[in-house]
Amino acid sequence: MTLLEPKFKALILDFDGVVIDSINGSFLMHCFTAQELKLRQPTFDEFRKLWGVGWKEMLQALWPDNWQTVKNAILQSYTPRKYQLVEEAFETIRLLHKKGRALAIVSNRKHNSLLEHLELTEIPPEFFISIQGLQDGIKPKPEIELFAPVMSKLAEAEISPKETVYVGDALVDFQAAKNLSIYFLAFANGVNNRDEFLAAGVKPEFIISHLQEISRFVD
Repeated sequence: MTLLEPKFKALILDFDGVVIDSINGSFLMHCFTAQELKLRQPTFDEFRKLWGVGWKEMLQALWPDNWQTVKNAILQSYTPRKYQLVEEAFETIRLLHKKGRALAIVSNRKHNSLLEHLELTEIPPEFFISIQGLQDGIKPKPEIELFAPVMSKLAEAEISPKETVYVGDALVDFQAAKNLSIYFLAFANGVNNRDEFLAAGVKPEFIISHLQEISRFVD
């Protein structure tokens, strides 16, 4: 811990890649759907770079002329599946809750899907003061509209942006935190790696490889 590292009272978590490990399963599902529709299958690197920007935006980028067809095909066969938790996610969230930190989830995953998949993790929803996914009429990250509910609750609790950090695994999360003027903690075992975060301007002391490292920012 350096003298410049803050101690946070509030931690906002991304969901996919920070709480659940969903990218590989989602990639295979999209590739299978594309194959069934006789469309081009994206590479994993293409998929990875678009992960987290919002589902509609990702589909439009991968299949500009057929994105609605892909979306409909996936929705017709979709059933919520239980993804594996990111290593140390449950223990870290439980510890932060026990320490009395304000916790929230903000994700570009559709709101109903977010609630369904959170329930499947068996992490108690009461651990969080706010759980916010993407809804109609709300712009996805890196826009800041998604964060309005949690920031309002933090203001009521007299927790300032300087005492708040967003934990994410993608560059879109970093940009959202910058737009919101809060701290960002990069989890480099998800969508983007350490070198990509460094190149984007994340300071090395704010890049972690294991979720348990979050504890040094609250103890």
